[in-house]
Amino acid sequence: MSASMFNDKFLEHALVHDEERLIRGYDVDVSRKASVPSLIQIMHDTAIQQIIALGVSALELQPLDLGWVLTNQQLWIYDRPLLGDTVTLITHPSGMDRFLTYRDYYLLNSDRKILAKATTTWILMNIKERKIAPFPTFIQTLLERSTELPHLERARQRKWQLQSPDYKIERTAGYSDLDFNHHVSNHYFFKWMLDALPLDFLSSRTLGSFNVKLKGELFCNDQVSAEVKVNEREILHQLRKGEEVIATGESLWS
Repeated sequence: MSASMFNDKFLEHALVHDEERLIRGYDVDVSRKASVPSLIQIMHDTAIQQIIALGVSALELQPLDLGWVLTNQQLWIYDRPLLGDTVTLITHPSGMDRFLTYRDYYLLNSDRKILAKATTTWILMNIKERKIAPFPTFIQTLLERSTELPHLERARQRKWQLQSPDYKIERTAGYSDLDFNHHVSNHYFFKWMLDALPLDFLSSRTLGSFNVKLKGELFCNDQVSAEVKVNEREILHQLRKGEEVIATGESLWS
């Protein structure tokens, strides 16, 4: 894919953030390419740097009893960078719709070609009442400006129920899985969903897209079941905490 859209006008927009990142040993898998969970984590880490700079991070929101919650992420992968590669991450808020707001991400190689891209959907939550909160004026103003920017196709997911999974693994959330909000970091949801696939599948297939809807939270010592249903190149994923489905996903492979 071409990255011709990343012209000076786009990159100089006040809400567009870009930074370079070296792909290190802990980012890669057995193929010496950046793993999918690492790509997701790198994207989210880049966004954190921007929201700190914009003054809308957990540091500013916590005194207001507010916090950002990821509800959906659609990831497209065209190629994965190798160990030692330097990549460029570009991210920006990309619009709003009542209580929803969106953020897009692009991963570029040294030739400025897009290796991967993602779109995410977020809500603002009152962390004491555990319910969706309206955007404060200072956030509303920022998000209104983000509508000036082009955006990726919004993440959507079909409704389905996973019956009789083909593969299943069990995990226990540990202390080191927690983020600064004291719940399990989002990228573990993606990791556990993929880990449920058998080794021969993962070693012989290439992931093209991954769409995940997050429905619940995980905390330290929670027991998690990751289940998958394989239908040729399309995989259905599900994470359960007891009987509660806390995330579902669809992935396409070649």
